[in-house]
Amino acid sequence: MQVPASAVIISGPPGIGKSDLGMALAAAMLCERSLGQKPACGECPACHWFSQSNHPDFRLLSPLLDDTKAEGGKARGEAAYEIKIAQIRELSEFVTTGAHRGGKRIVLLDPADVMNAISANALLKTLEEPTPNMHFVLVSARADRLPATVRSRCLRFSVRAPSSSTILEWLTTVAGNGVSQSSGSGRGTTPAELALRAAGGSPSAARRLLEPGQLAVYETMVAQLASLPHAGVLQVADRLSALEPRLWFDALRRWTLDLALVCSGNRARSFLEHTARLEKLCRLSNLGRIAAVSQRLDRQSAMLSRPLNARLLCETILFEYLGAFDH
Repeated sequence: MQVPASAVIISGPPGIGKSDLGMALAAAMLCERSLGQKPACGECPACHWFSQSNHPDFRLLSPLLDDTKAEGGKARGEAAYEIKIAQIRELSEFVTTGAHRGGKRIVLLDPADVMNAISANALLKTLEEPTPNMHFVLVSARADRLPATVRSRCLRFSVRAPSSSTILEWLTTVAGNGVSQSSGSGRGTTPAELALRAAGGSPSAARRLLEPGQLAVYETMVAQLASLPHAGVLQVADRLSALEPRLWFDALRRWTLDLALVCSGNRARSFLEHTARLEKLCRLSNLGRIAAVSQRLDRQSAMLSRPLNARLLCETILFEYLGAFDH
Protein backbone atom coordinates (compact mmCIF):
# COMPACT_ATOMS: atom_id res chain seq x y z
CA MET A 1 0.00 0.00 0.00
CA GLN A 2 2.99 2.31 -0.23
CA VAL A 3 2.20 5.56 -2.07
CA PRO A 4 5.14 6.68 -4.27
CA ALA A 5 3.70 10.13 -5.02
CA SER A 6 2.64 13.14 -2.97
CA ALA A 7 -0.82 13.05 -4.59
CA VAL A 8 -2.96 10.21 -5.95
CA ILE A 9 -6.36 9.95 -7.62
CA ILE A 10 -8.55 6.92 -6.91
CA SER A 11 -11.03 6.83 -9.78
CA GLY A 12 -13.76 4.48 -10.93
CA PRO A 13 -17.53 4.05 -11.32
CA PRO A 14 -19.85 5.40 -8.60
CA GLY A 15 -20.68 3.28 -5.60
CA ILE A 16 -17.98 0.61 -5.79
CA GLY A 17 -16.17 1.45 -2.56
CA LYS A 18 -13.66 4.11 -3.64
CA SER A 19 -14.37 6.15 -0.51
CA ASP A 20 -13.67 3.14 1.69
CA LEU A 21 -10.48 2.49 -0.24
CA GLY A 22 -9.39 6.12 0.19
CA MET A 23 -9.98 5.94 3.94
CA ALA A 24 -8.17 2.60 4.18
CA LEU A 25 -5.20 4.07 2.30
CA ALA A 26 -5.11 7.10 4.60
CA ALA A 27 -5.33 4.87 7.68
CA ALA A 28 -2.49 2.68 6.43
CA MET A 29 -0.21 5.65 5.78
CA LEU A 30 -0.88 7.05 9.25
CA CYS A 31 -0.60 3.70 11.04
CA GLU A 32 2.52 3.66 13.21
CA ARG A 33 3.09 -0.03 12.59
CA SER A 34 2.35 -0.50 8.89
CA LEU A 35 3.75 2.89 7.76
CA GLY A 36 1.86 2.49 4.50
CA GLN A 37 3.49 -0.84 3.66
CA LYS A 38 0.38 -2.91 4.49
CA PRO A 39 -3.15 -2.34 5.84
CA ALA A 40 -3.52 -0.41 9.08
CA CYS A 41 -3.09 -2.52 12.21
CA GLY A 42 -6.14 -1.04 13.93
CA GLU A 43 -4.43 -1.21 17.32
CA CYS A 44 -1.76 1.51 17.54
CA PRO A 45 -2.56 5.00 18.93
CA ALA A 46 -2.72 6.45 15.40
CA CYS A 47 -5.30 3.87 14.34
CA HIS A 48 -7.43 4.55 17.41
CA TRP A 49 -7.40 8.29 16.70
CA PHE A 50 -8.23 7.67 13.06
CA SER A 51 -11.16 5.39 13.91
CA GLN A 52 -12.54 8.13 16.17
CA SER A 53 -12.12 10.79 13.45
CA ASN A 54 -9.70 12.89 15.48
CA HIS A 55 -6.24 12.09 14.12
CA PRO A 56 -4.29 15.39 14.18
CA ASP A 57 -2.46 14.59 10.93
CA PHE A 58 -5.55 13.83 8.83
CA ARG A 59 -8.04 16.11 7.11
CA LEU A 60 -11.15 15.06 5.16
CA LEU A 61 -12.56 17.54 2.66
CA SER A 62 -16.06 16.89 1.34
CA PRO A 63 -19.11 19.02 0.54
CA LEU A 64 -20.24 20.74 3.72
CA LEU A 65 -23.69 21.12 5.24
CA ASP A 66 -25.08 24.61 4.77
CA ASP A 67 -25.87 25.80 8.28
CA THR A 68 -27.15 29.20 7.23
CA LYS A 69 -29.93 30.25 9.57
CA ALA A 70 -33.40 30.50 8.13
CA GLU A 71 -36.36 32.40 9.57
CA GLY A 72 -36.97 31.59 13.22
CA GLY A 73 -33.28 30.83 13.80
CA LYS A 74 -33.49 27.25 12.55
CA ALA A 75 -30.65 25.80 10.51
CA ARG A 76 -31.73 25.00 6.98
CA GLY A 77 -29.37 22.05 6.86
CA GLU A 78 -29.23 21.99 3.06
CA ALA A 79 -26.49 19.84 1.60
CA ALA A 80 -23.85 21.60 -0.46
CA TYR A 81 -22.45 19.92 -3.57
CA GLU A 82 -19.11 21.69 -3.87
CA ILE A 83 -15.79 21.68 -2.07
CA LYS A 84 -15.39 25.42 -1.65
CA ILE A 85 -12.38 27.71 -1.67
CA ALA A 86 -12.70 28.37 2.07
CA GLN A 87 -12.12 24.67 2.76
CA ILE A 88 -8.95 24.64 0.65
CA ARG A 89 -7.67 27.81 2.31
CA GLU A 90 -8.17 26.30 5.74
CA LEU A 91 -5.56 23.69 4.79
CA SER A 92 -2.73 26.23 4.53
CA GLU A 93 -1.65 25.95 8.17
CA PHE A 94 -2.09 22.16 8.19
CA VAL A 95 0.06 21.77 5.06
CA THR A 96 2.91 23.93 6.33
CA THR A 97 2.95 22.64 9.91
CA GLY A 98 4.97 19.59 10.85
CA ALA A 99 3.22 16.32 11.66
CA HIS A 100 2.20 15.89 15.29
CA ARG A 101 3.55 12.33 15.34
CA GLY A 102 6.54 12.98 13.11
CA GLY A 103 5.12 10.88 10.29
CA LYS A 104 2.89 11.58 7.29
CA ARG A 105 0.08 14.09 6.96
CA ILE A 106 -2.89 13.15 4.78
CA VAL A 107 -5.61 15.19 3.08
CA LEU A 108 -8.48 13.17 1.59
CA LEU A 109 -10.80 14.93 -0.87
CA ASP A 110 -13.97 12.95 -1.46
CA PRO A 111 -15.46 13.47 -3.98
CA ALA A 112 -12.69 15.58 -5.49
CA ASP A 113 -14.58 16.27 -8.73
CA VAL A 114 -17.02 18.60 -6.94
CA MET A 115 -14.35 21.23 -6.41
CA ASN A 116 -15.28 24.42 -8.20
CA ALA A 117 -12.71 26.07 -10.48
CA ILE A 118 -11.46 28.44 -7.78
CA SER A 119 -10.99 25.60 -5.28
CA ALA A 120 -9.15 23.47 -7.85
CA ASN A 121 -6.76 26.31 -8.66
CA ALA A 122 -6.05 26.84 -4.97
CA LEU A 123 -5.34 23.12 -4.54
CA LEU A 124 -3.06 23.20 -7.58
CA LYS A 125 -0.80 25.74 -5.91
CA THR A 126 -0.33 23.34 -3.00
CA LEU A 127 0.32 20.37 -5.29
CA GLU A 128 2.93 22.33 -7.24
CA GLU A 129 4.99 22.89 -4.09
CA PRO A 130 4.64 19.67 -2.06
CA THR A 131 6.03 19.65 1.46
CA PRO A 132 7.82 16.60 2.91
CA ASN A 133 5.55 13.77 4.10
CA MET A 134 2.44 15.62 2.85
CA HIS A 135 0.08 13.40 0.83
CA PHE A 136 -3.18 14.15 -0.98
CA VAL A 137 -5.70 11.42 -1.85
CA LEU A 138 -8.39 12.46 -4.34
CA VAL A 139 -11.42 10.17 -4.74
CA SER A 140 -13.46 10.68 -7.89
CA ALA A 141 -16.10 8.97 -10.01
CA ARG A 142 -15.54 11.62 -12.70
CA ALA A 143 -11.81 12.28 -12.74
CA ASP A 144 -12.23 13.84 -16.19
CA ARG A 145 -13.93 16.78 -14.46
CA LEU A 146 -10.75 17.60 -12.57
CA PRO A 147 -8.54 20.18 -14.30
CA ALA A 148 -5.81 18.63 -16.42
CA THR A 149 -3.26 20.58 -14.40
CA VAL A 150 -4.42 18.81 -11.21
CA ARG A 151 -4.54 15.38 -12.85
CA SER A 152 -1.02 15.79 -14.23
CA ARG A 153 0.36 16.14 -10.70
CA CYS A 154 -1.30 13.00 -9.36
CA LEU A 155 -0.61 9.32 -9.69
CA ARG A 156 -3.86 7.69 -10.82
CA PHE A 157 -5.32 4.38 -9.64
CA SER A 158 -8.36 3.14 -11.57
CA VAL A 159 -10.76 0.85 -9.70
CA ARG A 160 -12.97 -1.44 -11.77
CA ALA A 161 -16.50 -2.44 -10.83
CA PRO A 162 -16.95 -6.07 -9.75
CA SER A 163 -19.08 -8.41 -11.83
CA SER A 164 -22.84 -8.37 -11.40
CA SER A 165 -22.77 -11.87 -9.91
CA THR A 166 -20.21 -10.77 -7.32
CA ILE A 167 -22.29 -7.72 -6.40
CA LEU A 168 -25.49 -9.77 -6.11
CA GLU A 169 -23.74 -12.29 -3.87
CA TRP A 170 -22.50 -9.44 -1.67
CA LEU A 171 -25.94 -7.82 -1.54
CA THR A 172 -27.52 -11.09 -0.51
CA THR A 173 -24.93 -11.49 2.25
CA VAL A 174 -25.09 -7.99 3.71
CA ALA A 175 -28.82 -7.42 3.29
CA GLY A 176 -29.98 -10.75 4.69
CA ASN A 177 -32.31 -13.45 3.47
CA GLY A 178 -35.05 -11.01 2.45
CA VAL A 179 -33.29 -10.07 -0.75
CA SER A 180 -33.58 -13.57 -2.16
CA GLN A 181 -37.36 -13.47 -2.31
CA SER A 182 -39.09 -12.69 -5.59
CA SER A 183 -40.18 -9.14 -6.27
CA GLY A 184 -43.52 -8.21 -7.74
CA SER A 185 -41.77 -6.05 -10.32
CA GLY A 186 -40.84 -8.90 -12.57
CA ARG A 187 -41.15 -12.69 -12.75
CA GLY A 188 -38.15 -14.34 -11.16
CA THR A 189 -36.55 -11.00 -10.32
CA THR A 190 -35.18 -10.75 -6.80
CA PRO A 191 -35.17 -7.49 -4.86
CA ALA A 192 -31.34 -7.54 -5.07
CA GLU A 193 -31.45 -7.73 -8.86
CA LEU A 194 -34.10 -5.02 -9.05
CA ALA A 195 -32.14 -2.78 -6.67
CA LEU A 196 -28.93 -3.24 -8.62
CA ARG A 197 -30.62 -2.28 -11.89
CA ALA A 198 -32.36 0.64 -10.24
CA ALA A 199 -29.03 1.81 -8.85
CA GLY A 200 -27.40 1.75 -12.27
CA GLY A 201 -25.01 -1.02 -11.21
CA SER A 202 -23.76 0.81 -8.11
CA PRO A 203 -23.31 -1.69 -5.24
CA SER A 204 -23.52 0.90 -2.46
CA ALA A 205 -26.61 2.59 -3.95
CA ALA A 206 -28.25 -0.83 -4.36
CA ARG A 207 -27.49 -1.62 -0.74
CA ARG A 208 -29.26 1.57 0.36
CA LEU A 209 -32.28 0.67 -1.77
CA LEU A 210 -32.54 -2.64 0.07
CA GLU A 211 -33.02 -0.90 3.39
CA PRO A 212 -36.61 -1.25 4.73
CA GLY A 213 -39.06 0.72 2.62
CA GLN A 214 -36.49 2.31 0.30
CA LEU A 215 -37.16 0.12 -2.73
CA ALA A 216 -40.90 0.88 -2.51
CA VAL A 217 -40.14 4.62 -2.38
CA TYR A 218 -37.88 4.26 -5.41
CA GLU A 219 -40.47 2.31 -7.42
CA THR A 220 -43.10 4.96 -6.62
CA MET A 221 -40.71 7.67 -7.81
CA VAL A 222 -39.99 5.85 -11.06
CA ALA A 223 -43.74 5.38 -11.62
CA GLN A 224 -44.10 9.15 -11.40
CA LEU A 225 -41.36 9.70 -13.98
CA ALA A 226 -42.87 7.03 -16.24
CA SER A 227 -46.24 8.79 -16.14
CA LEU A 228 -44.81 11.72 -18.09
CA PRO A 229 -45.65 13.28 -20.53
CA HIS A 230 -49.25 12.16 -20.05
CA ALA A 231 -49.42 13.21 -16.40
CA GLY A 232 -49.20 16.87 -15.52
CA VAL A 233 -45.75 18.23 -14.70
CA LEU A 234 -47.07 20.14 -11.70
CA GLN A 235 -48.64 17.00 -10.28
CA VAL A 236 -45.43 14.96 -10.70
CA ALA A 237 -43.24 17.79 -9.40
CA ASP A 238 -45.40 18.06 -6.31
CA ARG A 239 -44.53 14.48 -5.39
CA LEU A 240 -40.90 14.38 -6.53
CA SER A 241 -39.86 17.66 -4.93
CA ALA A 242 -40.37 16.10 -1.49
CA LEU A 243 -37.41 13.80 -2.25
CA GLU A 244 -33.71 14.62 -2.26
CA PRO A 245 -33.09 16.22 -5.70
CA ARG A 246 -30.18 14.01 -6.70
CA LEU A 247 -32.29 10.91 -6.15
CA TRP A 248 -34.98 11.76 -8.71
CA PHE A 249 -32.55 13.57 -11.01
CA ASP A 250 -30.25 10.54 -11.26
CA ALA A 251 -33.29 8.33 -11.96
CA LEU A 252 -34.50 10.72 -14.65
CA ARG A 253 -31.12 10.75 -16.40
CA ARG A 254 -30.92 6.96 -16.40
CA TRP A 255 -34.56 6.76 -17.54
CA THR A 256 -33.68 9.03 -20.46
CA LEU A 257 -30.67 6.85 -21.27
CA ASP A 258 -32.87 3.75 -21.28
CA LEU A 259 -35.31 5.57 -23.53
CA ALA A 260 -32.49 6.26 -25.99
CA LEU A 261 -31.39 2.62 -25.85
CA VAL A 262 -34.89 1.31 -26.57
CA CYS A 263 -35.38 3.84 -29.40
CA SER A 264 -32.18 2.55 -31.00
CA GLY A 265 -33.33 -1.07 -30.82
CA ASN A 266 -31.41 -2.08 -27.68
CA ARG A 267 -32.50 -3.37 -24.30
CA ALA A 268 -33.13 -1.06 -21.38
CA ARG A 269 -30.32 -1.11 -18.85
CA SER A 270 -31.72 0.28 -15.59
CA PHE A 271 -35.49 -0.06 -16.04
CA LEU A 272 -35.90 -3.33 -17.88
CA GLU A 273 -39.23 -4.01 -16.15
CA HIS A 274 -40.60 -0.81 -17.73
CA THR A 275 -39.72 -1.80 -21.31
CA ALA A 276 -43.34 -1.63 -22.52
CA ARG A 277 -43.70 1.93 -21.26
CA LEU A 278 -40.35 2.95 -22.78
CA GLU A 279 -41.41 1.52 -26.15
CA LYS A 280 -44.66 3.50 -26.01
CA LEU A 281 -42.76 6.70 -25.23
CA CYS A 282 -40.41 6.07 -28.16
CA ARG A 283 -43.38 6.39 -30.50
CA LEU A 284 -43.87 9.94 -29.21
CA SER A 285 -40.28 10.94 -29.87
CA ASN A 286 -37.13 9.99 -31.78
CA LEU A 287 -33.52 9.24 -30.95
CA GLY A 288 -32.25 12.67 -31.96
CA ARG A 289 -34.64 14.53 -29.68
CA ILE A 290 -33.99 12.18 -26.79
CA ALA A 291 -30.22 12.58 -27.19
CA ALA A 292 -30.59 16.36 -27.24
CA VAL A 293 -32.65 16.30 -24.04
CA SER A 294 -30.11 13.97 -22.40
CA GLN A 295 -27.35 16.48 -23.15
CA ARG A 296 -29.42 19.31 -21.71
CA LEU A 297 -30.07 17.29 -18.56
CA ASP A 298 -26.32 16.77 -18.15
CA ARG A 299 -25.86 20.53 -18.24
CA GLN A 300 -28.72 21.01 -15.80
CA SER A 301 -26.94 18.88 -13.20
CA ALA A 302 -25.00 21.98 -12.16
CA MET A 303 -28.27 23.45 -10.88
CA LEU A 304 -28.39 20.85 -8.11
CA SER A 305 -25.47 22.54 -6.35
CA ARG A 306 -27.28 25.87 -6.14
CA PRO A 307 -29.63 26.90 -3.32
CA LEU A 308 -32.74 26.84 -5.49
CA ASN A 309 -36.31 26.20 -4.46
CA ALA A 310 -36.76 22.41 -4.63
CA ARG A 311 -40.18 22.62 -6.28
CA LEU A 312 -39.04 25.16 -8.87
CA LEU A 313 -35.93 23.11 -9.64
CA CYS A 314 -38.03 19.99 -10.18
CA GLU A 315 -40.51 21.75 -12.47
CA THR A 316 -37.69 23.32 -14.53
CA ILE A 317 -35.97 20.01 -15.14
CA LEU A 318 -39.17 18.10 -15.87
CA PHE A 319 -40.22 20.68 -18.47
CA GLU A 320 -36.77 20.20 -20.03
CA TYR A 321 -37.43 16.47 -20.25
CA LEU A 322 -40.83 17.02 -21.86
CA GLY A 323 -39.05 18.68 -24.78
CA ALA A 324 -38.33 15.19 -26.13
CA PHE A 325 -41.99 14.43 -26.83
CA ASP A 326 -44.80 15.47 -29.10
CA HIS A 327 -47.56 17.31 -27.26
